[in-house]
Amino acid sequence: MKERIKEFCLMGFLICFMLFTAICDGSGWILSRYRYLVVQIWYQGSVMIWLSMAVTAVYFRINFQKLMVLQNKIDLQRRH
Repeated sequence: MKERIKEFCLMGFLICFMLFTAICDGSGWILSRYRYLVVQIWYQGSVMIWLSMAVTAVYFRINFQKLMVLQNKIDLQRRH
């Protein structure tokens, strides 16, 4: 069940990112005068998306390490 939720979240992210990219691409073709501006908007949006994902991954990694340390302490106390 958890795997399906993870896959659903990833698929939702990818669909949203593809829609964002398609909207920016279409706007770039329709508004050819402002194509450079549309590309900049797409670039900044993509950077923010990937940067937020990287920060989230680091945050979860730090919390996972804290939980592992806590689990090791609990295991040591059970042994003694």
